[in-house]
Amino acid sequence: MPPRRRLLSFGALAVVVLAAPALGLAGAGHSSASLRAANARLEARSRSAVLELYSLDARLGSAQSRLASLGRQAETLRAEGSEEVSAIAYARTPGR
Repeated sequence: MPPRRRLLSFGALAVVVLAAPALGLAGAGHSSASLRAANARLEARSRSAVLELYSLDARLGSAQSRLASLGRQAETLRAEGSEEVSAIAYARTPGR
């Protein structure tokens, strides 16, 4: 077989091999089953991710509520401390 003809044969074979999966000619039953399995795994991961996001959102809400509560407590303590400092300063005022 001449080199040119051998190259054309090889080229034709390469085109068929590369085009077969794109046309669904090679292992169509097997690939659809594996695609369904992969799709099921992706759906399970997606559901898991959504549940985790809901959980994180709930935890974030709790943390924000706690932070707001602590902020209010800090304000109260600052106000009480300021009142005590004023009272002490007033008590130490000469002539009292």
